Amino acid sequence: MEQISQPCINRAENFAQLPKSPLVEAVLHIQSRPTQPIVPAELRARLDGELSGYAFSNELFECTNEFTFGKDGAQKSKAKTDWKGLRYTSADGKQVILFNKDGFVFSRLKPYLSWDCFVKEGLAAWNVFKRVAQPDLVIRIGLRMINRVTIPIGTFQIEDYLATAPQAPKGFDIPYQGFMHHESFALPDTPYGVTVVKTILPPVKGEPGPAIVIDIDAFLTPNEMVGDETLVELLTDMRWIKNKVFFGTVTAKTLEAFK
Repeated sequence: MEQISQPCINRAENFAQLPKSPLVEAVLHIQSRPTQPIVPAELRARLDGELSGYAFSNELFECTNEFTFGKDGAQKSKAKTDWKGLRYTSADGKQVILFNKDGFVFSRLKPYLSWDCFVKEGLAAWNVFKRVAQPDLVIRIGLRMINRVTIPIGTFQIEDYLATAPQAPKGFDIPYQGFMHHESFALPDTPYGVTVVKTILPPVKGEPGPAIVIDIDAFLTPNEMVGDETLVELLTDMRWIKNKVFFGTVTAKTLEAFK
């Protein structure tokens, strides 16, 4: 890629440290074009020998249904099941790797340890996939961070937690029972895009009230092979985008809860 760090991206910018991180899942997804055929049994045998600290969990399949209609109106359906990939899980269950037909996904569940640990583990998994599939093209790189902000039970104001909160219809001031807000942005003069999904979910076991989920996915589509050093720089840019979006989305009250 001709230029990596772009004028609007400031890798040196400091953001507030949150000891009680709201991150419930951090995901690195790299979609690529393998040059070697992916044979499930051979892939598992290879991965079992190369993935240190992970154990095979299960195979993934994708099911689709095809429907056709005859002249008489009769309906026929045909189910199709395609092999999608393999799932491996770390001994503590906190890290998951999916090896798919066209790439891989590395996922870190809470507690999120550190950026350096996340990148190190993600790159190690990606290099295993490269050795097996020998891709000649990286189609998409995505860095997804899912944050969960728990709300105390009882009446609350969404604007106390979100800097840009959704609003009830004008002239119809009624309480929210739920919402889902989806936004997409492109960073000018850069190859990056970002999508942000904000929603509210009901309480789960062990939590005092509902939760606001802020799902941030920074990505780019290089359409060329990317070396490890360049990949780290790209991910560093996407980390900055993620931080910029998160800290610009929540209020000071929200941040206080995680310090």
